[in-house]
Amino acid sequence: MSIAPTVDPGWETLADGVDILLRPDSSNDIVALIVFSPVGCAVESESDAGIVSFTGRMLMRGTRRLSNAELAETVDSMGISLACDTSEDYSHVHVVTTSDTLAESIAILSEIFFEPSFEPEELEKERQTTLAAIRRSDDDLLSSTLRHFYQELYPKHGYGTPGVGLKESIGELTREQVINSHEELTSGPFRIVAVGNFAADALRDLITTHFVSKMHGIAAERLIIPPPLPAAAHTISLTRDSEQAYLVAGFPALAPLDPEYAAARVLNCALGEGMSSRLFQALREDKGLAYATGSSYGALKLAGQLFGYIGTKPESLDTAREGMLAEFERIKMELIPEDELLRTKNYMVGRFLIDHQKNFKRAFYYGHFDQMGLGWQMDALYPGIIASVTAEHVQAVAKRILTDPVIVELRPPA
Repeated sequence: MSIAPTVDPGWETLADGVDILLRPDSSNDIVALIVFSPVGCAVESESDAGIVSFTGRMLMRGTRRLSNAELAETVDSMGISLACDTSEDYSHVHVVTTSDTLAESIAILSEIFFEPSFEPEELEKERQTTLAAIRRSDDDLLSSTLRHFYQELYPKHGYGTPGVGLKESIGELTREQVINSHEELTSGPFRIVAVGNFAADALRDLITTHFVSKMHGIAAERLIIPPPLPAAAHTISLTRDSEQAYLVAGFPALAPLDPEYAAARVLNCALGEGMSSRLFQALREDKGLAYATGSSYGALKLAGQLFGYIGTKPESLDTAREGMLAEFERIKMELIPEDELLRTKNYMVGRFLIDHQKNFKRAFYYGHFDQMGLGWQMDALYPGIIASVTAEHVQAVAKRILTDPVIVELRPPA
């Protein structure tokens, strides 16, 4: 199966600060359109942590023309999907609709993006909803351990601040802060990606009408975010009343533009993605230590992290730590067998291709790879690049990354 595009127009500049990538596809009647803004959660400090994602959620709580209830009714009656999502490095608003309601859907998307009302009553509702989400995250022991891990790995950097925010920052944010955040979010440059059943000329006209004409200008000096400083190896121990213990052990890893990025992806998958991965087999199946275990690799624009995690009995935590670190050492010292490597790469490529069955995911990957600096063409190249990774590549990147662990442990009081 190939995901190489059948139409290859590339990026097209509609106006200063607005570039579009249109991928017409008549295989179904769905259209996905995503507007990418380069404003992400990494711009935040502890004092305004969560402001970007909070502003994005407020977009769905009513416009100058439509109240929250009226907007919800309009979206439901049209049968479309609208949302705003934020990550560390960028934000995006999107609509998924059918071709016959495309014009109306883009108009609504533009309205929520450029003309939110930020009603004080709705702001307070969202504040309480967000504070409840923060409390739930704090009560979830794995989430709490991960939050402390990010803070230890990226001290005094936006990458180490929870995207949802902190109780203090969300509790004290003002409507003026949200309005200022929205002004930045809706100042270009924008990269707009559309995939689905549409006429390209008609869609260009719609984007010009509803986005080019309404953009708040181009930010002359957007905040320049420095790369995070590498964290030195260290361990911290936390205590919480619980019947379980949790461990996160991780390392500064590679940003997407690093030449060994693909090998780091394969390394992580072999370590801890899926039930055949090494951490799952060694810590759960063989030793019976784990409630949950695995690994994760996050390739952020300016940095990256690879970590393993495990939930276990408090009395087994030391054994679990030793077992996890042993697996990190083993993959550094021994070449991964060819059958395991092939299974790992097939698993990765298969999941990637299955994701592309939906127009929204296709549009998202184009924009995501572009925002990471890899170029939208990486979407077609990615399966082949993963397939070309060798056991020697995996070992080399393991030796490079898995050196100085930052470890966060959470256990009940003695």
